[in-house]
Order: sequence, then structure tokens, then C-alpha cells
Amino acid sequence: FDVHYAINHSEIAPAYSNNSQEISDMKDFMAHTKDTTMHISSIHIVGYASPDGNAKCNDSLASQRAKSLYVYAASCCPACANVATAHKTLHWSDCVTAVQASSIPDKDAVLAILKSTSHTEAQKEGALRKLPEAWRYLAKNVLPQMRYADIEFDYGVDEYFTRTTTVEPAKPAEPAQPQQPQPVVVEEEVG
Repeated sequence: FDVHYAINHSEIAPAYSNNSQEISDMKDFMAHTKDTTMHISSIHIVGYASPDGNAKCNDSLASQRAKSLYVYAASCCPACANVATAHKTLHWSDCVTAVQASSIPDKDAVLAILKSTSHTEAQKEGALRKLPEAWRYLAKNVLPQMRYADIEFDYGVDEYFTRTTTVEPAKPAEPAQPQQPQPVVVEEEVG
């Protein structure tokens, strides 16, 4: 389940983006964890920050997003209480797939900047900001999708099988016929 965050925020906002649906689905799932046939083997929570802005602030934001989702999940699901969190600041190169699939202005120039190996993250941002239409597109359509935290549950469900076997009652044995004495033939040799 993914919970998205507004720029420079780490509090869960149920009305932001698609959060209301994600939170509803997450709550439904967590309600099933009380089912005795479901066994959670592990839970992973990771917070993410988009690459724009100060790297140190982004690292802190990613960490705080993971913690906010952890606190929320632990309040709904006791199994989440002992989960470790992780965080990651995404890089400009993480935007390549979204940009390739988009109708962003100056797409070729943007892709060249994103794929550049000779520029730092800050230099890439500076170059992107020099393309105002492309920057507005990134700020509205790409970067918000990179500001999130996700929670993954690894679980199994016990399977119970019911086997029904139909047993037909045994047919009563036919009554035994009384044995009739059999005639005995005795042959004699005369001679």
C-alpha cells in the first residue's frame, strides 16, 4: 500500500492524492490479520523523497514519512508494532521511465539531463529548472508520485480442506441356503 505526501510534508493526509482509497484498502487488509488462518511473516515500510531540493532535507523527509506510516499502521494492526523502517531519497535517474512515457515539453533535453553521468543531482536540478515548461510538468506530474511511503506485508494463509466420503451401507448378506444332503454314489468293482 502506498501513501503519498505533499511536498515538504511527512504527515499522512487522507484527502491527499489517492490516499483515501489506499488507507481504506490497508485497513481492510489489516482487519483480516486478526483472522487466525493468516500469518504475517514480515512487514516492510519504506519512506521515499523526490530528488528535487536539498539532499539532507530529502533524507530527513523520507525517514519521517516511513515513521508516520509506521505509527499509523501500528495503531491499526498489532503485528506492525515491531517493524523496522527504511528510507530512500530517489534520484533524477528514477524519473526516466515516467518522462519517457509522458508528453513533457523538451522531452529529449530532459532525458539527456536525467541520464547524464557527468552531473551531480544538484546540477541536474539546475539544468532542469532552466527548461521552465518541462520543470512545471515535472513538478505537477512526476515529482509528486515520488513522495510516498509504502508498506508491504509478506503473509501466508492456512488452507483447510474438508473431505467428504460417502459410504454406502453394506448390503445384507443373502441368507444361506440350507445344505441338502447330496447323494453319494459308490461304485463297486465286481470281479
